[in-house]
Amino acid sequence: MLHSLIIDDKSAQGWINRNLPELYSFVRYSLRFLVNSCCNDRSMARKTIQNVLRNVELSIHRGYRPFNLSEDNMWMIKELMTEVDEC
Repeated sequence: MLHSLIIDDKSAQGWINRNLPELYSFVRYSLRFLVNSCCNDRSMARKTIQNVLRNVELSIHRGYRPFNLSEDNMWMIKELMTEVDEC
């Protein structure tokens, strides 16, 4: 059974929604999948996910676009960090 369909590209997510709507409820962004793996499934260590999120944040500050994220998305990284800290 399908657990998650990892797609970070919005246009690809839209394509899934239009053409395979029965799969859309499984679509996750990469970072959401990692946070869920830690907080819901308990299959990844909290420290590991915290490190990934910190590295994503640092990469964005250095001008890179990991997972197609930019400075405009820093609020989301902060929210995910809080979620991991509290789970």
